[in-house]
Amino acid sequence: MTIQLVPGASADDALRGIEYEIGNMSSASTFVLPHEAAARSESVRDRYVKWCIDVETRLSAVLSKPQVQELIQTSRHSDICAMGPSEQLIRSVNAEITTKRENLTALSSELRKFADLLSRASGVPAILDTNVLIQCVRLDQIDWPAITGGVSRLIIPLRVLEELDAKKIDKKPRLNKTAREILSWLDEQFDDATTGPITIRGTRDTTLEILLASRPRIRPMDPDEEILEVCHDLGRYLSDLVLVTADNAMRLRARSESIEVRTIPEKYLRFTG
Repeated sequence: MTIQLVPGASADDALRGIEYEIGNMSSASTFVLPHEAAARSESVRDRYVKWCIDVETRLSAVLSKPQVQELIQTSRHSDICAMGPSEQLIRSVNAEITTKRENLTALSSELRKFADLLSRASGVPAILDTNVLIQCVRLDQIDWPAITGGVSRLIIPLRVLEELDAKKIDKKPRLNKTAREILSWLDEQFDDATTGPITIRGTRDTTLEILLASRPRIRPMDPDEEILEVCHDLGRYLSDLVLVTADNAMRLRARSESIEVRTIPEKYLRFTG
């Protein structure tokens, strides 16, 4: 399940909110419901609906409105609100509570997994645009701390790898040669099947890692759009994140979306044909 945070909300805030609700659902004061008679099923529904309203109010502070609605306003939820008093109503409420707990647990697990991934290296997180790998000298030949302002954590999105792979068959010989060389070098760096982070430049001032998709992703036709979305996603977890690009159009787009940009100095550029 994809996590959609509201602007200004942190992953930690969302994790705390979600795990609070999971604990709340597990407490004796909420539901796990006893086997109640059909005559009391309306009071069961009242408690359930009140709980849903409370959850929606609290989670709306950290999760986007569509995400909260997806969690709360399911088809079975609608059925529960419309059903007459019966034992089936009680069973439906219990089943819906179980499903909501499972969905909240899945969100919590995804947040924790992502937080763990992002805590594996220190330094300024720097998302690399495709043109940095194509138009510039090899990554280990660049003084990254001078560009990012400190220890650098270079991150290559999956879409960048896909673009490099596509350029292997480009009609421009120097371009497809460059793409092949870069991919070969990356393969050597990650020869133990890990995605990093690994140390490059022979020092600890720069690490490199590949950010793979942990779930099915939306893949827009425009590669820049997906790379910018990666910046937004990671920016919810890493407040000091920057995008590194050698492309003026990408720089303008990123700045218009309030993404901090670093420009590669001209001395690191090379011609690719």
